[in-house]
Amino acid sequence: MASTTCLSSFLFLLLLASWLAPPAAEGGVWANTARGGATRDCTGVEKLTTLKTTRRVESEAGFTEYFDDKDVQFQCSGFAAHRQTILPKGFLKPHYSNSPRVIYVIQGSGQYGLAIPGCPESQRSVDGDEHQKINSFKKGDVIVVPAAIVSWFYNSGDSPIVTINFLDTGNSANQLDGKRRIYFLAGSQQQADNSWQSVFRGFEGTLLADSLGVSNELARKFQIPPKQNGEIVMLHEGLKVKPLQSHEEEEEDQRLRMAAGSAGPLKGLDQAFCSLKTKENIDQGGDVEDPRAGTLSNLNSNKFPILDIVQISLTRAIMYKGACLVPHWSLNTHSAVYCTAGRGRIQLIDSEGRSAYDDELLPGQIVIVPHTFVCIKQATGETFEYISFKTHGAAMFNQIIGKESLLRALPAEVIMSSFGNITREDVRILKKGDAPSIVPPRHASM
Repeated sequence: MASTTCLSSFLFLLLLASWLAPPAAEGGVWANTARGGATRDCTGVEKLTTLKTTRRVESEAGFTEYFDDKDVQFQCSGFAAHRQTILPKGFLKPHYSNSPRVIYVIQGSGQYGLAIPGCPESQRSVDGDEHQKINSFKKGDVIVVPAAIVSWFYNSGDSPIVTINFLDTGNSANQLDGKRRIYFLAGSQQQADNSWQSVFRGFEGTLLADSLGVSNELARKFQIPPKQNGEIVMLHEGLKVKPLQSHEEEEEDQRLRMAAGSAGPLKGLDQAFCSLKTKENIDQGGDVEDPRAGTLSNLNSNKFPILDIVQISLTRAIMYKGACLVPHWSLNTHSAVYCTAGRGRIQLIDSEGRSAYDDELLPGQIVIVPHTFVCIKQATGETFEYISFKTHGAAMFNQIIGKESLLRALPAEVIMSSFGNITREDVRILKKGDAPSIVPPRHASM
């Protein structure tokens, strides 16, 4: 019905915003006592802006484009982000970070591995080398890397891999200063805007050799790379390791789960962590599907248990031109919305009923949606496609209309008494039916 379209929902939202939006905690809308990291004064950060990459760092076989960590919206929401491109046969060297990372594969396919302390080797190479499981990935996959866990990536396909990487620097797992910190095990890079050395480089040579139990000569090989070629290097001969096939991966996961069930309590906990999946595809299927409006897919800790460890969840949306998301706000999370294709209008309303953000989001851009700000999204291009990262493993939202929504929870008399100009028939129309999360465009055939 017309009363449940974007326009009527938005007008009703403007009346509701200042009355119903929960008050901001002390320290501004960004305050979140459940999150770790450094304490910042974010009071007054109310006017939001579109965020774009600000610098590009070249490597031998790809490049990394960084969003500005110093932007107050990133600092106060606890996010850091970068987009990475890996060329065919490009190898992103082993590295780890001080905070959990969630990686969404925009295009391409390849292989990756995590080195998790205490987990058993589960694969054997043709030369007898034993190592932990190697995984494959493809477009639409979400890859989760917990804080301080080493990961590496390789492009085994014929086209570039493009990923968007989000780091939750405000996560309680990050016990430093809230700054993005990435540590590489090997190599070096000397650029004006991005210089780093291997974590072994700073050690005194003899001390490193003694601690490893090797010769000084071998220790120096850990410290000094043959050339400076950045974090993504070209492997002209390819990477001579192979991931498990789909059926082999399932068998291995089942074996590890059985091992966890038969181990002692502490060891069982360790083994259960080792058997957790670190990859899930969010592009396949959807929680909400409407042929006139689009698709919404959610990944949370119930569907993808490792998200309970890193306390992050995600939403993938593909909206068709003119379709809207029903007005809503978050109960327990900030969100970072990254446009992957098309374009869409996003409007955010603050606790005083004012527009804090109203702009089109284009591919490659991010907007931060603070906790409790009321939000509407509309596809203004032929499509509006985005991936949204949230700072809670089980993100919860309050939706204005629809099943289990705000209006369904309030008695008609309460709504009528609050606004004064809303009739009982108006309330009946607003409450009627189970409006979807995505509202089709007004001109769509019913």
